[in-house]
Amino acid sequence: MGKDNWKELDGQSVGKSIDRHKNVEKRFQDVKKVISDPDKWNVNIASRERMDIAFDRLDKLEETSHESQDYREKCAVMEKKIIKVEELLVKLNKRIDGLSFLIRKDI
Repeated sequence: MGKDNWKELDGQSVGKSIDRHKNVEKRFQDVKKVISDPDKWNVNIASRERMDIAFDRLDKLEETSHESQDYREKCAVMEKKIIKVEELLVKLNKRIDGLSFLIRKDI
């Protein structure tokens, strides 16, 4: 009779633990640790405390912020008003200079 392949393969196999409950219990305990303090374990989930802080900050930001507005139109209107005021100041300066001249002339 030839070589028994089954015995050869069986000799190469790795023994498996029959007590699977210990592995499940260990995983369960690990998951409990991660859930109780996810920041410590760096598992890319945030703790309830950190989420509460983030939500509080977001609420404060929403309270103090306002809808974005387009200020281009307001700036254009203000620019036109500034130009008019500058023109009026030039005219006023000319009148003041004229009055100053007349006052000095009379003195």
